[in-house]
Amino acid sequence: MPKEELEAALTDWYGETPMPGVVATTTSTMQLWTSRSSETWTLVKYLIDGSACAISSGKNLDRASTAEATIAALIAK
Repeated sequence: MPKEELEAALTDWYGETPMPGVVATTTSTMQLWTSRSSETWTLVKYLIDGSACAISSGKNLDRASTAEATIAALIAK
């Protein structure tokens, strides 16, 4: 899906915004989107072709750690 479409959906439907910090590889970038009001989160993978996909989501994320540390923990599961 085009990244703009996914980002608009996360913002409009869930009130999520991107957390500062990303995890990058040679083929993609991952960023965590969160909402304090709805307590939801979504891990988004951005590909170099301009597309994006939600690879994980949930509620009640522990906000004590950095986005990078949280992404690493989510990927390790």
